[in-house]
Amino acid sequence: LRENLKMEELIYRHKKELKELQAAIQALKKSVTKGDKRKKKEIDTLIKQEKKIMKQLEEMKLMEENCRSLIDHREEELSLLDSQLVVLKRKVYEVPADGNCLFSAIAHQLHINHIKPRGIAESAKTLRFCAAEYIKSNKERFLPFMHSETGEVLTEEEFDEYCYKLSHTNEWGGQLEIQALSESLHVAITVVQAARPPVSFGAGTASLYLVYFRKAFSLGEHYDSLVPV
Repeated sequence: LRENLKMEELIYRHKKELKELQAAIQALKKSVTKGDKRKKKEIDTLIKQEKKIMKQLEEMKLMEENCRSLIDHREEELSLLDSQLVVLKRKVYEVPADGNCLFSAIAHQLHINHIKPRGIAESAKTLRFCAAEYIKSNKERFLPFMHSETGEVLTEEEFDEYCYKLSHTNEWGGQLEIQALSESLHVAITVVQAARPPVSFGAGTASLYLVYFRKAFSLGEHYDSLVPV
C-alpha cells in the first residue's frame, strides 16, 4: 500500500511538471519570431524534456497497475490464509523480498524461539551456507529431486553450481533448502500457504512457522515468518 501511494505521488508530480513544461513550450512558441534561433533551440530542448516525462509517466502508470495487481493478489492470499492463521494463533511477520526471504524468515524464527544451533549464527548468510553444506553432504538423497529447466536430474557440474549459488548468492531457496535446514538444525518447520493444508518438514523439539506467498510480491514467490498473536 505504501509503495502504491508513493507511486501515485510521483505520477502526480510528473503530471504537474509536464503541464508546466507544456505551458512553457506554448508560451515560447507564441513569442518566437522568424529567425530567432535561440528560442527555437529552447523549444527543441523543452520538447525533448516533454517527451522524456511523457515516457516516464507511461512507465509509472504501468508500474502503478502492477502494484495494484500485486496488492490485490496479496490481499487475496491473506484472506485465504486467515482461517489457518486463526487456528495457529499466528500472524505474518514480513521479511525483505530480496531473494533471501526463506533464510531470513528461518533466521527470524530461530531468534524468536531462542534457538541457537552450535556454530550457526541467526543470519540468512550462515543459513544459506548451512543448507548448501548439508545438501552436499547428503547428495545421494537430494540429487534425485534436483532438476534442470529441461526436467533432467542435475549433472555433477550442475549440482556443484547449484550449491555454490545457494551459499554465495541471493539465489531463491525452496523446499529442498527447508528440508535441509530442518534436518541439520533438528527443528520442525511448518509452511502455511493459501488454499492448501500446511506442509511440515523434519522433526524436533522446536517448531518453526513460515508462510509461503505464491503471487503476492513483484519477485514472485516469497516466504515470511509467522509469529504468535
